[in-house]
Amino acid sequence: MRQSKEPGKERKQRKHNFLNKHTIVGVIVVMFGGFIIIEGAVGMSIAVFLKKTMGASTESGLGIGAMIGCAIVLILWFRYWSPEYKWKQLQGDWMKTWKLMMPPMLVFWILLFGMFAYCAKGFPFGLVGLSGILEAIMAGTAEEVAFREIGLSYLARQWRDERKIIPMAMIPAVAFSLIHVGNLVQDWALTDGLIQIMLTLFFGVFFSAVYLRTGNIWMLIIMHSLHDILATSAGNRLDALGMGLPDWITAVICLIELFLCICGIYMLRKSKRAEIIALWDRKWSRETEE
Repeated sequence: MRQSKEPGKERKQRKHNFLNKHTIVGVIVVMFGGFIIIEGAVGMSIAVFLKKTMGASTESGLGIGAMIGCAIVLILWFRYWSPEYKWKQLQGDWMKTWKLMMPPMLVFWILLFGMFAYCAKGFPFGLVGLSGILEAIMAGTAEEVAFREIGLSYLARQWRDERKIIPMAMIPAVAFSLIHVGNLVQDWALTDGLIQIMLTLFFGVFFSAVYLRTGNIWMLIIMHSLHDILATSAGNRLDALGMGLPDWITAVICLIELFLCICGIYMLRKSKRAEIIALWDRKWSRETEE
């Protein structure tokens, strides 16, 4: 068994018997377990506390609570896999992530919010309150931590096979889309709920691909949160105008999100898969294995 190479430290790696043997069950447990802790156990507990003691809205309290929950879960996750998992960013990760992610995201935003501008017949963005901003940041942070940092990094540990890179990206993306099934039992129409599930799947594939290529979860959290803030703002603008999205606009938006998914799949093309495996060999300390 490998030991830590840091001076003065001889910490042995844990065996992780269950997670080593049961990858599919393991990824489901760690992803949804992490998400439940973040938004359920910690998020809701702090939201209730803030509402009772400070009169905070449920949305604001949940936003603050879930962000605290994310910090707790990340600390536990990094500690659990220590010293095997090198969770800190590698040199050049930030610039690489920026160059890889920004061109598709800029095209995506221009096309997406261009549709909102068309409907609004002008500036597509409206005001977003503090609770809306906190809720967007909470969603971006919680979902990236649970489904990319936890789920995807675990799969990258288990599967050292270039043929499994596409499934690595798809499994967290599908799980990410499934958490939106709850919208079907709220006030949403069935069609709207199914469309959101499909859109989040496309979005999730792209973010999974970026994470596999870079290992940089922090940029994904920033971009996901920013996207949710912009989407909330655009939705508020249409609400203020008393407008909704026509069916043909919704269809175009689905195609725009599909473009993002295709960009993600392209990032995982065969010529890049050896590079992806090498990256995760470094992050999981496998390059020094005997």
